[in-house]
Amino acid sequence: MDLKPYRDQINEIDQEIIRQLARRKELSRKIGELKSLHQAEVHDLKREAELKALRAELAEALGLDPQEIEPIFQAILSWSHKLQS
Repeated sequence: MDLKPYRDQINEIDQEIIRQLARRKELSRKIGELKSLHQAEVHDLKREAELKALRAELAEALGLDPQEIEPIFQAILSWSHKLQS
């Protein structure tokens, strides 16, 4: 049983996830700066509801359970709120 090729692919995916999180972090900081400049609230409930619906739709289209994916994105969203504060 040779798991190495699969584990190598998982490692590559994990690295890409981290790269994308770093990119998201920078975008969240820029959004936070703009919100601060314009005295806008960090939490945008309408936008958050739209994102949740989009994530659920994409998850289903890709054969994933949206309820299993949602906690991951809630953690990312919480992190974004901290960055924007």
